[in-house]
Amino acid sequence: MAPRPPSRSLAALVLTLLAASCAAVQRPGSLIGPGGTKYEVTFGPCLLHLNEPCANSRLKFYHIPSLDEQDHRLLNASDAESLNASQLDASLPTKIIIHGYNGSLYYEPTFKIAKAYLSEGGSNVVVLDWRAYSNMPCYPSAVLNTWQAGRCTAEVLQLLAKWSGAPRRFFFDLHIIGFSLGAHVAGFASAYLKPFRIGRITGLDPALPFFASLSRSWKLDANDARFVDVIHTNVGVLGKIDSTGHADFYVNGGTLQPACNNSHRPLCNHLLAPAYFAESISRKARGFYGFPCQSVLYFALGWCEEKRSAKNAVQMGEHCPTSTRGVYFVNTGWEAPFGLGLDPLLADQPEAEETPTSTEPIFTTQQDSQEFPETTRQTQGNTLHPTGFPIF
Repeated sequence: MAPRPPSRSLAALVLTLLAASCAAVQRPGSLIGPGGTKYEVTFGPCLLHLNEPCANSRLKFYHIPSLDEQDHRLLNASDAESLNASQLDASLPTKIIIHGYNGSLYYEPTFKIAKAYLSEGGSNVVVLDWRAYSNMPCYPSAVLNTWQAGRCTAEVLQLLAKWSGAPRRFFFDLHIIGFSLGAHVAGFASAYLKPFRIGRITGLDPALPFFASLSRSWKLDANDARFVDVIHTNVGVLGKIDSTGHADFYVNGGTLQPACNNSHRPLCNHLLAPAYFAESISRKARGFYGFPCQSVLYFALGWCEEKRSAKNAVQMGEHCPTSTRGVYFVNTGWEAPFGLGLDPLLADQPEAEETPTSTEPIFTTQQDSQEFPETTRQTQGNTLHPTGFPIF
């Protein structure tokens, strides 16, 4: 049985918030209202789709075959000849990378993950570009569009699995990496894939706004894949605080990151989740290791110090063992490369005044500087990354 769409009460609430600020335009053929089965509404620059057909150009899947940033192949999953010409290798596991609010194909925080996988080799790298559903300043509609994006992602995955010739193996080897809103897109996609089950979903600081729900059907959770691991970097602000995966890693306490000078700048802390994960992909990296703790509360009260030992350490990120279960706390360095390896696990973090300055920005693409020219943050005279409007 297909999962139910978002509750009418939640949909009505978000629609009311949108309608309060701009006029709605109903597209021909749309059914709007409590008894409707489809929603297609525009609010100024904002588009809302629920249960609309997936065969449109708004959701785009790109195969990235090489490190050449201009080398990307738009996939038509319903056309076997197109897939054969895309250079996808049916014998390799597939990585699906999903950006968050106001992201795009080449949005640097998540595209760094694609480049890291390409540098390592051994997998198909596919990026979902769903910017038409998640553009700025349309966060409320983007939240509801995660359901549409998830359902259509499931359709594409089923077609790719069929094309591979070994559907069960395809889904067993499948790894979806979703940042913020993209983490919830991955969770919703999994709900439509029964009886198949995704091998692994990695949630990178899953979005909190409008997802503060106890319902498992309205957020990424451990039932969405054989293994769900979550990296938390801005809990209680832009990222969810609750432990929702098989393994949840709270980095530097989970809210404030040293690379952001431990400041209360939500976007800076939020964007470090994909940065940490991208670094973890390389087998040459020192790696991120955490120690177990019962909960965030126990950690805050200092009740987990006795578990800070190398024998209890678990690696966070791409090479996290899929048998890992529980809550873990991870320390990082103040600048890239952030991984500390195993040796410093027991060492105290340096004081803030001892923070080394970075000579390289965390995110420094020409696209970033063009999109956020007037809002680039400075820390100790060095650019960290653009922090314009939130990119959840």
